[in-house]
Order: sequence, then C-alpha cells, then structure tokens
Amino acid sequence: MNNSINWFILISSTLFFWSCSEDSNNLSKEDYFIDVAINNTILLSNNTLGKLSHNKTECQTGENIFFTLISILKTSEYFIEPFLATYKESNNFTIDTTQKSNVIEYDFSTSECLENFDFCINFLQNDETLSLDKSKNNFSNITAITYVKDLGEFYSVYAISGNFNLTFLDSNQQEIKVTGEYKTPIQVLK
Repeated sequence: MNNSINWFILISSTLFFWSCSEDSNNLSKEDYFIDVAINNTILLSNNTLGKLSHNKTECQTGENIFFTLISILKTSEYFIEPFLATYKESNNFTIDTTQKSNVIEYDFSTSECLENFDFCINFLQNDETLSLDKSKNNFSNITAITYVKDLGEFYSVYAISGNFNLTFLDSNQQEIKVTGEYKTPIQVLK
C-alpha cells in the first residue's frame, strides 16, 4: 500500500509540475533525459519523471531530504530506477557548485543515512537485485545546477545535470558496468 501512495504522489507531482507556469528559460520536458549504458549497450529515456516526495532526514544537518525519481528504465532483462536525494527547501539548496556525490543502493524500506545530492539507484537484472561492487570506484558527479522557473507561490524548479559510473555484481560475481548521464528537473520549496 505504501508503494501505491508513493506512486500516486509521483504521478500527481509530475502532472502538477508539467502543467504549471510558463518556463522562463524555455526548458520543456523534452529537454530532460537520461542516457544509460549497461556493459556498453545503450538504453535511452527522454521521459524523466520529476519529484517523488518521500521525506527522510539528512544525517549531518537533520534537514528534510526528498527524492527526485530521474526515470524508470525497463527492458526484458533490466530494471533501473535512479533517484537524487536533495534538500526540500531552497534555503538549504545551493546552485553554485558542481560536485561528486555518494552512490547508494537504495530502496525505500531501508533506513540508510542520506546526504544532499546522493545518487540512489535500484538495479535489477532478470528480477534479481544487484549489489554495487564496493571495491570499485563507483561515482556520480553533479555537473550543473540551473534555475529554471518558479511554480507559483511555493515552489522553484531547477535542472540538475550529472553523470555516473558504477559497477554491480550479479549472483555469480560477474561485473556489470553501468554508466550514464542525465538532466532532470527538481522542485524545492521557496
């Protein structure tokens, strides 16, 4: 039932996001994307989804964190669900830096500690959840943060661009390389 509520919030937020005010920077939903390669096989998605509000507490500051679901990529073999964890309020949200961010295998049932701009990912192969190979240099970089527009009285929209390079292990300890780049919208409270 909790997943149903999360999906309802996701769809409602996405519809609200795309139906609101005119975009001052001329960004439209077609400008957002995620490109992923799995062992050099390319998967593309031009339908980033936007905000899925799921409150967590940031470990060091105690501030509210929420998730932006970048997209859902699904093939007959793979299911990939990448998220960004970001501060919920604009006074905690900085746009003047690019940075390396943590990579976390994540599902909503865990209580793992999160920080601003953590790159969270669920990755399944043939319905088997794969684990990050922690012996490898898994990384995610935020490469640009751009103010897009205000959504009425309460929200502002930013576009976040980034890339990632990850190594997962299947149940046979075979490496699966996952690389990609994205540009996704996020909403923060003013």
